Amino acid sequence: MRTVVCTGRGRIRFGFVSPEGQLRDVLVRDNTITYSAADIMARVTGGFTDYIPQYIGFLYGTDATPLLVDPASSRYHTWDGIKSNLASSIPGGGNIVVCPFSATPGISVDGSTVNYTGNAVTFGANSGSGAIYPLPLAAPYYASALVAGNYIYQAVLLSAVDTSAGVSYIPFSRVSLKDGGSYPTKPASLQLGLSWTITYL
Repeated sequence: MRTVVCTGRGRIRFGFVSPEGQLRDVLVRDNTITYSAADIMARVTGGFTDYIPQYIGFLYGTDATPLLVDPASSRYHTWDGIKSNLASSIPGGGNIVVCPFSATPGISVDGSTVNYTGNAVTFGANSGSGAIYPLPLAAPYYASALVAGNYIYQAVLLSAVDTSAGVSYIPFSRVSLKDGGSYPTKPASLQLGLSWTITYL
């Protein structure tokens, strides 16, 4: 019996969206695909389509030097871990805004057009489209919705599954938005925009 192993990689393109819908690039970089991504894909393949990633979350706050976990340091990232990290590692607290995809995910070829067909999917979201705040806007988290001047620390690609206890978020991948030693800040009148491409190898 032959075993086929499917692996993946991810890359993000982060910037700010103008009122006219133009994305002003800030950075492009690779992400960290979590251990739970394998569980998500197994469930999707098994027909549990509610596990398909549906949201992009942005971690934010007012501190310029938070002690957040570096996403590249591990592939073990959970929703509970992100909540704990936001509550305990940022003076004044941090929070997360979760945004639904702003367009239908796009399928493309990333690599050989001879050997692969449709081997990449790109998700996109911006903070001006149906923003959700799943954590309290109160201590121990940052007590304000995303506003101009907030530092944008990280992004996370999320599945959202309904359970008896409410919505359960599952991180598919996570990435730091630190650029040149500092984090970008949200400008006035501009929204956060991010496209996330996952390539299957």
